[in-house]
Amino acid sequence: MRSGTLRHRITFQEQTETRDSYGSMTVTWSDYCTVWAAVWPIRAREYVNLAQTQSEVTHSVRVRHRSDLTTKMRIKFGDRYLNILQITNPDERNIMLEIVCKEEVE
Repeated sequence: MRSGTLRHRITFQEQTETRDSYGSMTVTWSDYCTVWAAVWPIRAREYVNLAQTQSEVTHSVRVRHRSDLTTKMRIKFGDRYLNILQITNPDERNIMLEIVCKEEVE
């Protein structure tokens, strides 16, 4: 993998649950690690759901191989958040990971 293509700085975040002062569970995200990556959009679409226009943007992210990343994490990319859908190890050579994500769109 050519390191020049990894020009974006991203942060992997993991979900943690804590109890608030009322005893109910609160979900928060904490930073796990920050790495260099290549990020590009692969699909964008708009659709109508329950009389509201919804957007869906899908990205592909490439990073150096790590064995500690899971689909329960998300990626912080600037001020945007990408939910991880799939992590693959092309050619099973442990050189890089291809990650397919769906952007959280409000």
